[in-house]
Amino acid sequence: MGIALRELGKPTAERVLMNATKMPGADPARATLELAKFYEKSDVPQAKALLQQITSDPKYGAEAKTRLGKL
Repeated sequence: MGIALRELGKPTAERVLMNATKMPGADPARATLELAKFYEKSDVPQAKALLQQITSDPKYGAEAKTRLGKL
């Protein structure tokens, strides 16, 4: 789903992913990771900030740290 949303481009993908980070019952860390992936191409400082937020997450923290290292 994240790949499809990122391909939609701005502002649709950004808006959907931002809302997904706040939805009840959703996985906010996953949505934040997908949003960071979206920002990697257009807004690197924003992507870094989002990845930094989830580095301590047990499920997505390792991927976030890896992506931070590449930016």
